[in-house]
Amino acid sequence: MIEYKILHYGIDSLRYTYDQFSIQALNGTIYSSGQTAGLSSIRTHHLTDSIQQFYNLNDGDEGNANCLAWMQDSTIVISETDIFYPPPTYDWQVNVKIIDTLGNILFSRALFESLIGPGYYVSTTHDNKILATGSAEENPYGPMLQTYLFKLTSTLEDDVYDPTPRVYDYACPGGVAPHDTIGMEQCDIVVSAAHLATLPDIAVMEVYPNPVNDVFQVRLPEFIAIRNNNKGLNTALYQSNYQQQSTLQVFDLSGRFISEQKLTQGQLVAQFDASRWVPGMYLLRLVYKEKTVGSAKVVK
Repeated sequence: MIEYKILHYGIDSLRYTYDQFSIQALNGTIYSSGQTAGLSSIRTHHLTDSIQQFYNLNDGDEGNANCLAWMQDSTIVISETDIFYPPPTYDWQVNVKIIDTLGNILFSRALFESLIGPGYYVSTTHDNKILATGSAEENPYGPMLQTYLFKLTSTLEDDVYDPTPRVYDYACPGGVAPHDTIGMEQCDIVVSAAHLATLPDIAVMEVYPNPVNDVFQVRLPEFIAIRNNNKGLNTALYQSNYQQQSTLQVFDLSGRFISEQKLTQGQLVAQFDASRWVPGMYLLRLVYKEKTVGSAKVVK
C-alpha cells in the first residue's frame, strides 16, 4: 500500500457499511458498490476532495450491491441482492440493474423466481452484452452447488446463446456447424461446376464512364481465381472476400505507375479522379497477394 484515505468518516463509521467493488470514470470519479447502513447502495467519491454521495438501490428489508461494470454508453450495470424477512426465515433475491451515473435505475431484473443465491459477478462484452454468473439453491442455508451464467442484452433481456461448435473460414464469417445445411445468405460459395466454368482466370473489371473526363468508377469482380500448380496437379480456387488483401493499380502504356488504391473488406466499387491525367490509354490491375487477378482499360 502506497497511500490510503478515509473517504467518509460519518458514513463509514455506521454499522453494515462498506464498499465491495469499484470502478473509475475518466474524470476520476470512483463508483463503488456495497452496503450503506444495511441497504444496497452505490457510492460516488473522488480521492482529491471530500464530496461524496450514495444512492440506495434496495427493494427489500436489507441488501448488498455486489459488483459493477461499465456499459458502452457510460451507464453502469450492477448486481445487487435484496434480503426479505418473512418469518420464520428470510429470502435472498439476486437482481441485475442498469443505472446512470446519478444513481437512477434505468432497468432492473430479478435473475431467479424460485431459487435463492448470494452476490453475482457481472461483466460486459465487446458488443455491449452482460454476463452475470454466480450460484443459487432452494435453501439459502445450505451449500451453493449450482453455478449459473446469464447472458443479457443492454436492456436486461435474455440474449441468444448457441453452443453449437462451428467451423470458420473466409467464405462463412458466421461459421458453419458440422453436418448442417450451409445457407447461401451467410456464405459466399460456388455451388456447381457450371458456375466455375463461367469464371475467367483474370477477371475483367467494368469501368464507367469510359472514356473518362475526371472521376470514374471501377466495378470489382465478385470472385477472383487463384491458380496453383503443385507437382503437376493444377488447382483453382475461386475466392470471395479477397478485397482486404488487394490493391487496384493504374499504369500508362509505357508501364509508368500512376495511382494505387487499397481496397477494404467487401468493397465492390472503387473510384478514381483522372482530372490531372494526360489524354491516352491506361491499364488497371487488380492485385491480390502480388498476383494480378483482374484487369481493365481506361481511355482519357
